Amino acid sequence: MPTHAFTISKLADAAGIGVEAVRYYQRRGLLPEPRRTGGFREYARADIQRLQFIKRAQALGFSLDDVAELASLSGERNLRRVREVTQRRLTEIQQRVTQLKAVASALDVLVRCCERVGPDDDCPIIAALAGTPQSSEVLDSHTRSTPTRPHNTQISAMHPTKVVMA
Repeated sequence: MPTHAFTISKLADAAGIGVEAVRYYQRRGLLPEPRRTGGFREYARADIQRLQFIKRAQALGFSLDDVAELASLSGERNLRRVREVTQRRLTEIQQRVTQLKAVASALDVLVRCCERVGPDDDCPIIAALAGTPQSSEVLDSHTRSTPTRPHNTQISAMHPTKVVMA
């Protein structure tokens, strides 16, 4: 085997991924099938670079479909399309961040509600998650008295991650 060729396990190690991930990327068409020499699959240094491209793109939130499109566009030098794919991903991530902030805010309100109940009271977190009728009353009464929250913050009993600012 030439010294510039890699087996699948050496390729996976060099790229910092598992062998099954390499096979999966091949099935998805993200990594070309290697040539075979003497019964061995031989991967080249370019395959390591391709795997690193895939890993970096995924770390930035790109889906594997996006990765495939970006990889195909890299050969075409279609900057406009690359920018469009990236802008679409950026918009999706910004929407997820907004959703996560709303969830964090709701959890913060639930924690503060829990801090304000007595040891014999029902847990407002469990009540909100279960959607019990009294959870709205418990949550409303405690969120109104929370000094770090506006008095009109509410959590929906049916959707505890929805914080409503009236």
